[in-house]
Amino acid sequence: MKVAIFVLGSILIPTFGWVWNTHSQLSNLETEFRYTQEAVREMEENTTEIKLIQRDIQHMNEKMDKLMNLLVELRNQEKD
Repeated sequence: MKVAIFVLGSILIPTFGWVWNTHSQLSNLETEFRYTQEAVREMEENTTEIKLIQRDIQHMNEKMDKLMNLLVELRNQEKD
């Protein structure tokens, strides 16, 4: 009987430790996963904002090019 208890104790205690360790690691991974999901969500929002800003800059550059062309035309007209 004592041998059976010793064998069961030798098996159950390490198994309990393994289960506890695995559960702790799983909890840490779940926390990291939630944090990563939030970070990705923020990156997606930033990407959208960056695209809008790029489009605004492109529009401003086009307007500046038109303005520059008008100034060159005016300068040429003044010379004539």
